[in-house]
Amino acid sequence: MDMQGTAPRESGGEIGHLVEAARDALSDEMVGRLSATMTDAIALFDRLTRGGAERLIGLAEQVERLERSGALQKLSDSLPALVEGVSRIQPLLDAIDAAAARTSALPASPGGLRALLALVREPEFQDTMRFLLAVGEELRGARGAQRTR
Repeated sequence: MDMQGTAPRESGGEIGHLVEAARDALSDEMVGRLSATMTDAIALFDRLTRGGAERLIGLAEQVERLERSGALQKLSDSLPALVEGVSRIQPLLDAIDAAAARTSALPASPGGLRALLALVREPEFQDTMRFLLAVGEELRGARGAQRTR
């Protein structure tokens, strides 16, 4: 009997029961998954000990410096605008690709002043030139705004 008046337990027998219960609870599939997980963990540990840990620590230090300098917060704050900007640029890039494919299949231009004048008379040409001029004006305005910052 111990101090509380209970009979001492046989720890060896309880451990045996615990091991037996664990055997009953683990199916072959569970043992296979645990085995695969342990294999992956050992492979990862091996990669880390062969130089990966130093790179990982270096990366963590760089992230910490970015966080301390505020650059990480700036990046986080500007990320939605960046994603929106990329979504605006993608249709432009798609249009350039489509135009390049379409015009590469056309025969060469005849050249000369008459061909140029015929092209200039087309409304699509005039609309396109007007658009390109507006783009140029916007780019010049944006570049001037950046210089004044």
